[in-house]
Amino acid sequence: MERLYVLVRQDLSSGARIAQALHGLDEYRDKNLSEHTSWRKTSNTVAVLGVRDETHLAHITAMTEQYGIPHAIFREPDMGDAQTVLVLGGNHPYVRKLTAKLPLLS
Repeated sequence: MERLYVLVRQDLSSGARIAQALHGLDEYRDKNLSEHTSWRKTSNTVAVLGVRDETHLAHITAMTEQYGIPHAIFREPDMGDAQTVLVLGGNHPYVRKLTAKLPLLS
């Protein structure tokens, strides 16, 4: 796999963004173990991108599910089970379409 895309909400504090991104990577590994293992061996490249808020993240998640892209969602129990992260596997042809206009997370 070329890379993983970690989409994190920009409306979270910087510390929360880091923690949530790590939770999301763990969730992706647990849900997609063979793809994660392949990624670690062949690329190990991660793009961490920002999305505006939970609504924006939910929209991208719906498109991810529609296109059948390997992914994982992380919901934070301490934030009322709000979705904070979406991790996408990078080999699907629509991944770049969904992520092309998202900024690197800062």
